[in-house]
Amino acid sequence: MIPLIRPVFPTVESIVPALEEIRKSGMFSNQGPCYNAFCDALVSELGFPNVSAVCNGTIAIQLAIDSCGLRGKRVAVPNFTFYGTIQAILSSGCEPVFIDIDSETLTICPDRLSDKISSCDGVLAVDSFGSPCHYRELEDICATESKPLIIDSAGAIGASYRGVSVGGFGDAQCFSLHATKLLPVGEGGLVTSTESIHRKVSSLMNFGLDNGELIYPQGTNAKIDEMHCAVGLQSLKALNKHLSNRRAYARLYGANLDPSVKTQKLSAESNQATHQLFPIVLPTTACRDRVMRQLLEADIGCKVYYVPFTENADTPISFDIYSRIVCIPMHSCMDVSDVMKVCREVNRACLSGL
Repeated sequence: MIPLIRPVFPTVESIVPALEEIRKSGMFSNQGPCYNAFCDALVSELGFPNVSAVCNGTIAIQLAIDSCGLRGKRVAVPNFTFYGTIQAILSSGCEPVFIDIDSETLTICPDRLSDKISSCDGVLAVDSFGSPCHYRELEDICATESKPLIIDSAGAIGASYRGVSVGGFGDAQCFSLHATKLLPVGEGGLVTSTESIHRKVSSLMNFGLDNGELIYPQGTNAKIDEMHCAVGLQSLKALNKHLSNRRAYARLYGANLDPSVKTQKLSAESNQATHQLFPIVLPTTACRDRVMRQLLEADIGCKVYYVPFTENADTPISFDIYSRIVCIPMHSCMDVSDVMKVCREVNRACLSGL
């Protein structure tokens, strides 16, 4: 079996010393030594301007929405994304304004956003499948209209845009530390942002308190505990290896899949994606379905990502891509022979329809 996704965690032995220190200290939460060490490591190794580690990626987006002053307002968002992106908007009392995607990068289309930005109060873009979206164009549009830009970078930790590590773009970027991501802790999330927003996130995630004083009544408990931070410190050590593996496998896929199979394009040539998932777009729905049957019969995992959140949106490209897309295996437990087997089965299914 070649699974679609396989989590890779640090060894138990590597985490035990930190867990023993946590037990001795008696500090299991409330931004203790492991929390601070984890955040400091993220800043120093990934170039984040600052970072707040929280309990999950969806909460990270909600905190960013609130900190950017968008609670209860209209937020532009692609219709082609994981459900959690839209659910974070709805949970914040906001109204999603659905924007279509670019047919090649599979991320929010700047031209379509420009058409609707005047009717929105802010933007929540998405780094689909771990590939940075059109940051420069989106930042220009939002700056011109004085609208905040939040980027859901759930699977993009370790990616880069025009040679610069992600984490410092827009007004805030949000990451997931879920078990299936490249920096797994089990459940967790991150918010990087401008300094003023960082201060508000830090308060909102801790019941809205600042030095014991209630500043934001709508605050919540979004804290991540010390044990998850201990796992994060160990996972961070393996991040570059996992990124290198995935990028090598992505190149192999690109070189060996049939020319009729389209892969996700980068929004800029110098970008580096994480390949959190590896989507392929087939010529027709029938071909996609045939590929999925072939893969499953060969004991190879595959799944359709993403499903548009609503059918009631003017997003024809999103619906078209959804009808032809499927994600094929991508994880660090694969090897070259696995990648080549997936290519053979995909190509066989494509050619069988001719």
